[in-house]
Amino acid sequence: GFAVTGSESPEGTAALYGLSMLHTLFNTFNTLILIWFTGVMAKAVTRLIKEKENKEDKKLRLKYIGAGHLATPELSTEQAFKEIIHFANISRHGLGYIRAAINETNLDKFEELRGKLVKYEEIYAEWSPNEKVAAEVAFGASFSGARSLACMKHVGLNVASDPLFTFSYTGVNGGAVVVVADDPGLASSQNEQDTRMIARSAHIPVLEPADSMEAKEFLKFGYELSEKYDTPVILRTTTKLSHSQSIVELYDRKEVADKDYQRDVRKYVMMPASAIGRHLVVEARDNKIAEDGANFPVNKMEINDKKIGFITCGVPYQYVKEVCPNASVLKLGLVNPLPKKLIEDFIAQVDTVYVFEELEPVIEEQVRAWGHDVKGKELFTRQGEYSASLLKKVIFGQNDVVFAK
Repeated sequence: GFAVTGSESPEGTAALYGLSMLHTLFNTFNTLILIWFTGVMAKAVTRLIKEKENKEDKKLRLKYIGAGHLATPELSTEQAFKEIIHFANISRHGLGYIRAAINETNLDKFEELRGKLVKYEEIYAEWSPNEKVAAEVAFGASFSGARSLACMKHVGLNVASDPLFTFSYTGVNGGAVVVVADDPGLASSQNEQDTRMIARSAHIPVLEPADSMEAKEFLKFGYELSEKYDTPVILRTTTKLSHSQSIVELYDRKEVADKDYQRDVRKYVMMPASAIGRHLVVEARDNKIAEDGANFPVNKMEINDKKIGFITCGVPYQYVKEVCPNASVLKLGLVNPLPKKLIEDFIAQVDTVYVFEELEPVIEEQVRAWGHDVKGKELFTRQGEYSASLLKKVIFGQNDVVFAK
């Protein structure tokens, strides 16, 4: 140690300046000598002190924005934009882990996949505070150009309705799908609301698969539909479908590049002046999808015995095929907006048409409004899950036993 004397002492002042000069010279010479060995020392330290963090964790960190304050606002905005694109890429590539986790039966392996799902460098996944936040995160990723997915139950869609209705007006950049699980029969819900009703009000297309294979394929088609028609898409599932198992054929993964973000105030900023114009776009989009829907691969017409026919969708299609294998069937994969031409072509070929749909008479009421006489909720209930027994009871009661064999 050393003592610093008062400033009035000449000896103390000389000692203070001498010590300062010594440190300055020492640091200067060290810098001039060691600066040439910086790379070597960095490599040595890296080898001696092993990195404890997972490499995947490191890749998930901010890439373009540091922890410090950026003094230049313009630079900060540009880096923030790059960071959004970076995390959008992370979101896009995580779908592979989702598929593997869904098919995994081993609990330990599932937990491993689940852990990777929230850390994988090419996907961003989160359990949000509520469905509104989940929807907004997914919609934001779509705006940036990445394909995105939000999952929730039917009652959760109520919470997400605020951004959902506006998102219908803005449209997408990268494809956006909202998976919504309805609950006919109230297995674990407080109501039996029908997501198709909300989708009609929001002007959002709805796809409804009938088995596990279709659930996978309809999701892929949903992204194509979303990007082609500039719209979010709802994939409607139900309790029975979610708990069912069926054969699923897997194909090679197709990489889809993110889309570039283009600034478009009239499209993405829904102030009244912009929203008025976008409402016209949404209406034209509805009409176009309904027209093109007649040729969508998700819809399937099976013309057999023309005395009786069924218009159906989702899991109830399986009951129709079980009870009435010889009947003609129009199986709708696109349940909003309805492919009017396809439905009317089917009705024209069949003597008696039943609309067999769970919960609300969404298809039936529209078909009746078009002037067609079909049978529906006067025979089938609005409550609970449908079944083969229910259909068999109705058909037997109408003496159509021949079609139930």
